[in-house]
Amino acid sequence: MNETVAKTLGGHPRGRRRILFDRFVAVIMLFALIVLPVSFFVGGPALLKSYDAAHLIKLRCTIRSSELNKTSSRSTGGIGTSGAEVLLDTSCGRFVYVDGVTLTNGDQVADRFRSGSVQTFSVGKGSVANRGLLEFFHLLPAIQESVAEVHEGKAGLPDDVGGDETLRQTTSADSGGACGGFKT
Repeated sequence: MNETVAKTLGGHPRGRRRILFDRFVAVIMLFALIVLPVSFFVGGPALLKSYDAAHLIKLRCTIRSSELNKTSSRSTGGIGTSGAEVLLDTSCGRFVYVDGVTLTNGDQVADRFRSGSVQTFSVGKGSVANRGLLEFFHLLPAIQESVAEVHEGKAGLPDDVGGDETLRQTTSADSGGACGGFKT
């Protein structure tokens, strides 16, 4: 706008510096209001998943309860696709176990996490560190691997009857799915 038009409109001519500053502020606002939230919701989950796969930590927890949870899709499976997961409430917090869990075997997998049993879980470090943020979005850290300590006495009797053999039951996708195998 030239100077004479600005004076007739009752305004003041704006300097080139002011125009550049206003454009800079507009770009910053665009970045803060659109680019950051979109990248947080689109790129954040993918980044957290890959970070968790590379940075696993082990937690030794006591199971308080386990239950089958039926889920509906929010992914490429399509609208109305159902799935299953096992929700675990432990002394270390709440977790979800999904490896090898289906609607048909979900109750059996949940029964493997007996109340009072001690389990060692491999969980992504990023999910544990950001647990509060995940719970805000109604998400739980996923268990990558679970190892249950099973104490058996003589002839398969419970530990308080006698014997000292300790077996470890491994549950993960790498060891044959949710059924897992026993390791000594």
